Amino acid sequence: MLLDGKTVLITAAARGIGRTTALTLAAEGADVAVVDILREVEATAGAIKQGSKRSVAGVFDIADVGRQYCIRLFAGQAASHSYS
Repeated sequence: MLLDGKTVLITAAARGIGRTTALTLAAEGADVAVVDILREVEATAGAIKQGSKRSVAGVFDIADVGRQYCIRLFAGQAASHSYS
């Protein structure tokens, strides 16, 4: 597959274009970390896992400057493949 061995981070992945992008990239072989302010993003990660790919979901606002530590931690986790 085109993206085997790659990890991507998709924001606004609970619905619409973000969700579709996450599912499409997973179908192409990528492991996908998904973020949104909506808890529905966990369903996106679940759908990716059902397709036998690794995924992790984060529920937070990436625009919240006060959450920069959380954002860095989440991105680091995704980049290091330390999720299932």
